[in-house]
Amino acid sequence: MVWGRMDEPWLMTFLLSRFVIAAAAFAIGVFVGVRFIRSKRKVMDGSAVADRDSNPSMTGGSPDQKIDALVQELKKARTALQDNDDINASMADAITELEDTVKRANGRLKLIEKSIKKSKSDL
Repeated sequence: MVWGRMDEPWLMTFLLSRFVIAAAAFAIGVFVGVRFIRSKRKVMDGSAVADRDSNPSMTGGSPDQKIDALVQELKKARTALQDNDDINASMADAITELEDTVKRANGRLKLIEKSIKKSKSDL
């Protein structure tokens, strides 16, 4: 047996054996699973977990404390919605004013167009 000869099929036989293929599939599955779990953990380490952990009554305590914490969260959500309503109202006012300006400009353009047509017909 001479080392380095390419006519020996032992390497291909070993690589194509069921054990090696199963071991490779297992290793790939473990790698993908670990990456998936770590990516989910990174997402859960974000704001949702931080909000829950910053409010100790949400993680433990009596049911009354949890209800009080939920009431506080609802109050915060309502104030945020009211702020959005104020912003939306001011935007609606600005859009209405812009529409009125465009209508006035359109009316002026029509008057100018009529005067140009009249001056052309007079020539």
